[in-house]
Amino acid sequence: MVAPRVAFAGQSIPAYAKTLGRDVHVKIYPRPRNLSESREVLRVLQQYGEVIMYKHLKHDPNLHAVNTAIAIYRNANSAQSIIDASPLRFESGRAELSSSVSQFAPSTSPSDEGEEASGPQDGSDYNQEEFNDVNTARQRPNEASDNGATFTGLGGAARWGLMRSSTSTDEAATSPSPSQPPKTFTPNPMPLRASSADLPNPLPSSLPTSTSSSLSPPREFHLVIGRSVLNHHLYIRRQHYYGGFPLDLRGAMGDDLQARVPVAGLADCQFGKPEVPLRIRMKRLQEENRRGWMSLGSLWKEGEREREGEREGEKEREKVRELEERKRARERETDENVSADDGFRELGLLS
Repeated sequence: MVAPRVAFAGQSIPAYAKTLGRDVHVKIYPRPRNLSESREVLRVLQQYGEVIMYKHLKHDPNLHAVNTAIAIYRNANSAQSIIDASPLRFESGRAELSSSVSQFAPSTSPSDEGEEASGPQDGSDYNQEEFNDVNTARQRPNEASDNGATFTGLGGAARWGLMRSSTSTDEAATSPSPSQPPKTFTPNPMPLRASSADLPNPLPSSLPTSTSSSLSPPREFHLVIGRSVLNHHLYIRRQHYYGGFPLDLRGAMGDDLQARVPVAGLADCQFGKPEVPLRIRMKRLQEENRRGWMSLGSLWKEGEREREGEREGEKEREKVRELEERKRARERETDENVSADDGFRELGLLS
């Protein structure tokens, strides 16, 4: 029988466990076409709490996904609130701060409503207000569904999509019966779109809407948000820029950057670096363990030795240039002497 594990008070929390409950996985339909639309997705996420990390995986070399994003919230309550409100729908390309967001969620049972009415347990006024606003926005589609409307999406009846009445209701309303006069049919309204005032108040750090997005035609986006199962600690360690990395300065771009940037490491222009192979990472780790961590004094001395070597190399190059100049001067003198001898020889023949 295996003894149960005991968590001590002084035991440090592993790095992979620090983001549990705070990270979300966002599926975006359709995919954002540019940076402006990706920022609008981020702005919608920020309406539920402070987002400390947001990454669109379109250009990720390891997890390439054009319609997927990863976000980490400051606290777990914000992540849970947006997961409960999922899926979301909003329109982009309109005036500033006028992107409407609508939420489509299934009706909740009375027991669930009682649990949700209790609100967050942390006691903060901001989270309580945020919870109330989100809960109110979630109940609106349920009221519309009680009036005979159904929500249809990509797979038929779904939790999000355009709201429309059933076929039987439309036919009964549009085809008058002989016994009664025809009635004017009023179609069901468009899906309830909550304005920015109906959603949690955006944080001051929310990104502003760009001018280009307000001029482009509006696009409708659907966000499906769930828990993220990505181990961010290992994901970061697998990146090409984690630790030392070689520079790729080939091409005109690298030559131009070397003349502009103050540090050679900033001249790296390789886009979408692939994942570092395991054998190379293990070799680097073994070399680091063998050398050990260097102190600041050791780093300074190593830099001084490199600079001294560069100065000595510059002196050697100066000596080589001086020798070449002397050689060229001797060659010019020899050519002048030869031309003078030829002139005297021709003059003697003429005389």
